[in-house]
Amino acid sequence: MQELLEKEKVCEISLVEKVKIGVHEGVFESMWPNPVTGKAEYLGRAVHCSTLVAANAAPGCVYLGKEADELDGVFMQPISNGFMLDFMGRKALKDIPEEFSLFKCHACDSWYDKVLDNRRAWKGY
Repeated sequence: MQELLEKEKVCEISLVEKVKIGVHEGVFESMWPNPVTGKAEYLGRAVHCSTLVAANAAPGCVYLGKEADELDGVFMQPISNGFMLDFMGRKALKDIPEEFSLFKCHACDSWYDKVLDNRRAWKGY
């Protein structure tokens, strides 16, 4: 999705820098058609958590959220299909009692990596 958004521009502004994506694993609790569009609307804890994870993401980023206690003692392996996960820390999300571990997911050599490389070079890292 990021690659597609990277190519799209509106008034010379890349859409990739305007979209936030949050991902959380779970099952929706209810679904019904939207009365105007007819498209499915989903509700439930998983949908709510995904929205809160997205709210914590930087523009243009995909964040993955997982309940922190489920990750205790788990070694996070690098993703082998050309993507990387950066641990962003633990955070309490609004209206959710458990603390969440947040991860930024991005393609290797993505626009995000290029921005970081430019910042590192500028700051002398």
